[in-house]
Amino acid sequence: MFDDELAPGLWPLEALNALLVAERRRRLDAPRRQRLTGILRALPIKLDDEEATQAWTPAFGLAERLALSAYDAAYLKPAQRHRLLLASLDQNLPPAAGALGFDELGS
Repeated sequence: MFDDELAPGLWPLEALNALLVAERRRRLDAPRRQRLTGILRALPIKLDDEEATQAWTPAFGLAERLALSAYDAAYLKPAQRHRLLLASLDQNLPPAAGALGFDELGS
């Protein structure tokens, strides 16, 4: 693990939704989804709710400027603010991270 594991407050909902969708598409069964949910829940990830409070402000112009969804910007902004590596499977985030001058994990 790294020293600073941080995710936006919506991360647990997105992670659980991804597992539920995978189950509905028969990519995993209910017991495996439940195990994975437990693993994700136990990760020492601090949730950063600051992005939600800034969603209506010009500070969230990052989404507009980099042509990102508000969800993608919610992941990118804390990584930028805290100077953390960005860990994501999203195809839009590595180029955006590079445009802001920091790297995505694995790049």
